[in-house]
Amino acid sequence: MPAAPRCLCRLLIGVLLLAASTALADDDEYNPLLPAPTVKDAPNTGEPKDAGTDEDAPADPATPGRDDAADSVDRILAKLPQKWTNSGDLLQAAIEINSMLAKADDDRQWVPWKLADGFHRSLAAGRGLLGGIALEHQAAYHQGFYLAAMAAGRPADALSAARELIHQSPETPWNYLALYDAGRLTGQPRVCQEGIDGLAARLPKDKQSMLNAMRAEASAIGPVAAFKLVLSDGTTFDTARQGGDAVVFDMWKYDARTYEQAVDLIRKVYVRYRAFPHFRMIGINRDGRSGVNAARVFMVNHDVTWPQYFDGFPGKVAREAFHSVAIPDLAVLAPSGKVIYVGMPNEPLFHYAIRAALVEANGKRMPAATTQPDDQETGRPKVAPTPLPTPPRQQPPTPDTAAKAAAEKEAQRKYDLAVLYEKNDMKAKAIELYNEILTRWPDAAVAVKAQAALTRLEYIAP
Repeated sequence: MPAAPRCLCRLLIGVLLLAASTALADDDEYNPLLPAPTVKDAPNTGEPKDAGTDEDAPADPATPGRDDAADSVDRILAKLPQKWTNSGDLLQAAIEINSMLAKADDDRQWVPWKLADGFHRSLAAGRGLLGGIALEHQAAYHQGFYLAAMAAGRPADALSAARELIHQSPETPWNYLALYDAGRLTGQPRVCQEGIDGLAARLPKDKQSMLNAMRAEASAIGPVAAFKLVLSDGTTFDTARQGGDAVVFDMWKYDARTYEQAVDLIRKVYVRYRAFPHFRMIGINRDGRSGVNAARVFMVNHDVTWPQYFDGFPGKVAREAFHSVAIPDLAVLAPSGKVIYVGMPNEPLFHYAIRAALVEANGKRMPAATTQPDDQETGRPKVAPTPLPTPPRQQPPTPDTAAKAAAEKEAQRKYDLAVLYEKNDMKAKAIELYNEILTRWPDAAVAVKAQAALTRLEYIAP
């Protein structure tokens, strides 16, 4: 490649990846280039908001659209060659990718799946040019390839890169941390222990305390103990008949403040991945028998809709199968029957573990059968390509119409909650909610049902 075009190629790749890195740094929860769905503001009733999902909500014209963000990803990936001809260009791109992904890792942000997959494929295509890169500079390639492989759900490739890094720089502690994380996502406790041993020999004494937590994490990694669950929706989960699924287990207690703080994030994880082929999410509730009714009410209030198993306290399945003692704790079970992650839902590695399990479940491919290519991370159902007839033009809803719809929705939510109270022999609370419906929303469609329920309960209004 002539010198001038090669410099231009390097500059273009650098500018595009730097733009992606800047976008990444500005995001505080979700991926940087695919903004998180927004939830319409609901009236302040003094109760937890029903976040639900925004699958049917119209786009907000005041905020960047998802299509624009997806186009940003596509533009970046379009500039990354799938066939490299110059080792200098490959090294420059690897350095930029390494810088971007390392910053995301340090900031505990996770990289969009499509972007990570593109980075991984492009760097993998250039592996044959490594011989043209000086040995002392190859570490930048291997580190960028490691981070891209982890974020793309390819932990076996990441493990190979981690071993290359250790071979080139055996005294660098980060390389052993990389080996440890790759060992977790490949379900290999011995590799995890190898990484821990490498860190133990190289970390200063004041940093050694972190190793105990890593040993506890590693103890849960590997083949899962056999168990069978009968779930709240009437289905059964049996480790002996897992069926090639990627399964996330959500272990929780209703009265744990840490879970109440995390449940919105966990629900978004469920919404994000539920449309992917072979994905399942199962809750394992660890409340005692006396807390089951309250746990069910908590599920209604916080829109916990994934099937549950009530494990009791302190939680036999949670402890024996996943060595779980914390709340919240989430575990990822790969189709191979190996536990590849146990930990918190706000770690990038949690999402990368889900991706690794989904790639394994879908024949080593990044799954996309039931979601739009530019909406991989949301888990929304795929939109049918058949064009729909143009609807007749309608006037926008008046404020009165919108307020009435919101009132109907809130009245229905109160009624559903009252029915749940009634089913769990909490009649006093059910009567209180039925009366609230008749008082606040006497014209609501559900008010007739509330009045019938009060009659059934033989309640006489004062």
